[in-house]
Parts: sequence; structure tokens; C-alpha cells
Amino acid sequence: MRPLIGVTMSAAGSPHEVVLKLQGGDDWELNVWATFEDLAKLRGVRAAAWDQRRSIAAGTSAGGKVFWCAPGEGSDPEIATVLIGHDDEV
Repeated sequence: MRPLIGVTMSAAGSPHEVVLKLQGGDDWELNVWATFEDLAKLRGVRAAAWDQRRSIAAGTSAGGKVFWCAPGEGSDPEIATVLIGHDDEV
């Protein structure tokens, strides 16, 4: 059985339009502040394969940039990885 991840969006105010909240039960929560333009980039996350050193910069969290990528060739296409830091390898 796959873990259930809750996703909610709320208004965030300038300069960000929304805050995206990802939550895995009571175990973890990730808040990402982003613009709709940033979030639209995530349509291509399946092509942003980590094993090819591709990622999509979209949003900020805890003072760092948020990078999104797919785990790589042969992995589950329903999984995305989120990296937070100065770059996509921190």
C-alpha cells in the first residue's frame, strides 16, 4: 500500500501567490511558498530525472530553494523527490 500524502493550497500574499502544504499523516509536513508560474513548471517533473542531473526549481521552503525531480529510469512514475537548499545537490 502506498503512503497517503495530503496536498492543500492556500493564499500566501505577495510576492508568493500560494503556499502548498504536503503532509504525510502525522509524520511530516512540507510547506512550499510559490507562484502559479513556478507550480506550472511541475508539469514536466517526470522528465526531470535525477540520474540525469535534471531538476525543476519551483518555490521556497525554510529559506531555501525547492527543487523537484523524478527518481530516475526504471523507478515508479508516480514518485517525485523534493530537495531543499542552495542548489539541487545540497
